Amino acid sequence: MSLADRHAQALELTAAAGAPALLCADPANVHWLTGLACEIETGPSPFAPGPLALLAPGEPVRLIVSEDERPATLPDGVEALAYEGFTTGPLDGPRHARRLVGEALDGRRVIAGDSAAARGFALDGDAPREVRDVTGGLLDARAVKDALALAELRTALAAADAGQAALRAAARDADGAAEIELFAAVRGAIEASAGTRVPLLADLVSGPRTAGIGGAPGDRVVRDGELILCDLAPRVGGSWGDSCATVVVGDGPPPAAAQRAHARVHDALRRAIEAVRPGVAVRELDRVARDGLDYPHHSGHGIGSSYHERPRLVPSATGSLREGMVIALEPASYADAFGVRLEHVVRVTADGCEVLSRHRLELS
Repeated sequence: MSLADRHAQALELTAAAGAPALLCADPANVHWLTGLACEIETGPSPFAPGPLALLAPGEPVRLIVSEDERPATLPDGVEALAYEGFTTGPLDGPRHARRLVGEALDGRRVIAGDSAAARGFALDGDAPREVRDVTGGLLDARAVKDALALAELRTALAAADAGQAALRAAARDADGAAEIELFAAVRGAIEASAGTRVPLLADLVSGPRTAGIGGAPGDRVVRDGELILCDLAPRVGGSWGDSCATVVVGDGPPPAAAQRAHARVHDALRRAIEAVRPGVAVRELDRVARDGLDYPHHSGHGIGSSYHERPRLVPSATGSLREGMVIALEPASYADAFGVRLEHVVRVTADGCEVLSRHRLELS
């Protein structure tokens, strides 16, 4: 599948909404339609709004973007409409973006859109155009990964695997080190694997902090025999990887209670992986992963252009697995003094699943 196939899917959703054009402001949808990985690590730019994607039948996708973020090359079927971003003059990126949207819409009064943010760029002077929400349809379309998305996911997951390997290696001699020191080694390995700086969502907590599910690394000093819970989601080339492991510091055995909890979680992950196949109800997969465990979060989620996509594995979930979905499975167990979480990413195949992540899950 190419970007053109994605464009065709998006146009079908747009037509079903009774709209002649689609305007996307969500960075994940902009990436899905254009291949552009929007800058996110530094937060919203003070010079320009995020890129927009505008699609209409018989026309290329218009990437509406500041000159600062305009790609040097664009894939077939995508053209850039760029405006002045960083400048010594007045900063008015939103007005420029609205102007370009209006010119591209060429009088169309109704459009399909993906978020409330899109409405802010659908003004015609002071009069808003009607925006018909197709967010759900876009999420469903993105849930099944094409070959392009799968290739990007494999690269992102390889970077996550590299981070987990670095954490495991550092944990062997980590007695007396701070969590943030370990995180520096982890991030360095991830970016070396990716060959560039990458946005990174991460939990890295140790000792009793693992009982709190997650959190950013801090100045807490780790000690031999303690657990480290490390959940890594790097974005590489616009797609997110995900992984989680729980490891013991040093060479000695972890507490017996932690070993038992780890074994239960490991078994739950195995059962969940074995249960994955097309047609399985999402809530049933959550039940399989959660059986015998008590944790206050989802049992898994889709990943791709966003780090949490459909399906979301929770007891109230609706729908069933489809071939081509990519899911992060993450059962867990939390006690008063420690917590354990393990995660692998799988692709739903015709008769089961392929495990895409490769990091180790052992405690030591």
